[in-house]
Amino acid sequence: MDNLLKISVLGLAILLGDALQNDVQAQEGQAGKAKGFSELDKDGNGQLTKAEIESHMQARFNNADTDSNGALSRDELVARGKKKSEERANRMLERLDANEDGALTFAEMKEGRGGKLFNRADANGDGAISEAEFEEMKQKRRAKRAEKSE
Repeated sequence: MDNLLKISVLGLAILLGDALQNDVQAQEGQAGKAKGFSELDKDGNGQLTKAEIESHMQARFNNADTDSNGALSRDELVARGKKKSEERANRMLERLDANEDGALTFAEMKEGRGGKLFNRADANGDGAISEAEFEEMKQKRRAKRAEKSE
């Protein structure tokens, strides 16, 4: 069960375009611009929909796709410069590269997640992530980070 939680939290962090990670880092005084709930909630209705998250993911994907070929190579994944990014890139390619061409398209990344992580974050099953649900996922991420650093 511990592994399932780790995978879920990591996957949701990726799904939300590292919004949770950046927010935790910003609160801990680390580098990185935080993407808070209100920045992700484009229509300001207090709910994160799949469309809002997908829009954010697409923008981050486009930003990471430095050669604009519609796919993220291993080098582009590593270039994001996060700690252990090489290992993370390798794991992402292993899990999500459906056509095994050594690069991830946005469709592969989206399909690889299958909405399961969104659904896990959407604790009440209403089809949107509320700010409370978002905060709960941040707390889980923060707890996991603290556990790893001990």
